[in-house]
Amino acid sequence: MEFSIKHQKDSYECELEVAAGGYSIAGVSPYSKVDIVADISKKDRSIEWSAVWSENLKYEAFHVGFKNVFDNVSKAEGTRKYPFLQEANALLAWDSPYGLIWSQIACFSGSYALHGQHVFDKSLKAVAQVHFNKNKDVIKPNVLLGLPINLRLAFEKKFDNKVKATTCFRCTDSLTAREVLEMPLNKNLTMKMKYDVNISDIANGNAKGSIKVPSFEFGLKL
Repeated sequence: MEFSIKHQKDSYECELEVAAGGYSIAGVSPYSKVDIVADISKKDRSIEWSAVWSENLKYEAFHVGFKNVFDNVSKAEGTRKYPFLQEANALLAWDSPYGLIWSQIACFSGSYALHGQHVFDKSLKAVAQVHFNKNKDVIKPNVLLGLPINLRLAFEKKFDNKVKATTCFRCTDSLTAREVLEMPLNKNLTMKMKYDVNISDIANGNAKGSIKVPSFEFGLKL
């Protein structure tokens, strides 16, 4: 279980994460996770909340599961099909000899994603993603390929002192990069620093504003 509070410009963001797993029933290993986020306005103390409930069932080298996203919208209006249920995702994965390969389908929005993960060693891994949508004009043409797909490539490195560095490249209608550095301050407190860079703007000579000011987050483990 983890709990964190993030101080933002106009609100406080509180996040609670609860996970359970590590056991087997008739050869099937389940893993459950619930993530609840509440955004509390500084002005009027109003609360906007969201929650993600995910389940994964593993049998030998195969995984099947779902991830449901909830929010505080209490009416099914317009394109909204159900109250409180924002999206339902179906997941299918195979732990291949070359790494984990999995697909995800968002049942309501028509979004499809194919992922691949390769673990180089205990401290370094890479993840690639291809994402597209069955509905037209949802995804803008890719800046490199000219096709309505998004590409992502990320690397995660863990160091001996429990510091973790993540670098993520995204290729959409622009080419961007995000660097995240997470480190423990003590046994229960962690700090996370992240900053974004727009590589397309730099390549086009628009360097001003292409690198954002780093942001900081603090997490408390209970």
